[in-house]
Amino acid sequence: MRQYERPRNTLRCAVIGCGYIADLYMQAFRGLPVQVEAACDIEPDRVAKFCSKYRIKQGFASCKELLQSCAVDFVVIATPPASHSGLSNLALDHGVAVVVEKPACFSLAEAKTLADRSAKTGVPIAVMQNYRFKLPMLKAMALYQSGEIGKLLPD
Repeated sequence: MRQYERPRNTLRCAVIGCGYIADLYMQAFRGLPVQVEAACDIEPDRVAKFCSKYRIKQGFASCKELLQSCAVDFVVIATPPASHSGLSNLALDHGVAVVVEKPACFSLAEAKTLADRSAKTGVPIAVMQNYRFKLPMLKAMALYQSGEIGKLLPD
């Protein structure tokens, strides 16, 4: 495992999962100081097309191989939800920061494991919450904070 280092001016990234959501990330990275160094997908044709489309140097079918081969500051995990927790843990174990699509996991226990691993390794993890500041979410939060909708139930 490499030691986590704070990024430089340009962030080096790898995208894991080369579907529709990954395309949205690539659009979002335009004009930002992010260099996508590699991509990974279990479908060889999909990763090859994605790398060609976005001029990405390296494509992988294995996340473990990507993490062992590429020096990146963070990964974007844009795969189906069932793989999010496992891939996040794998990246954290390799000293690579994580941006993971929601849901990051399916239980409070899995969330605690991710948070504990992030704290233990000193490697940050962020769960993408693209609707967090949209009006309906802000209204729901205000209702919750006011006590109007009651308490949240534990997992």
